Amino acid sequence: MDSVTHTLFGLTLYGAVDKKDMSTNMKRALLLTTVVGSQLPDIDVVSPYCPLWEI
Repeated sequence: MDSVTHTLFGLTLYGAVDKKDMSTNMKRALLLTTVVGSQLPDIDVVSPYCPLWEI
């Protein structure tokens, strides 16, 4: 449920930005960045399985 909330927050951030002068690729990059960036607080779910975090 937390992931759904974070995704909705990312989509809200995407919707709040004025995109009329952006290219299609820029809009896609912005969408990806806002949605993935909003998921970062949930990284603790993945971190126990990733040895790179132990460095």
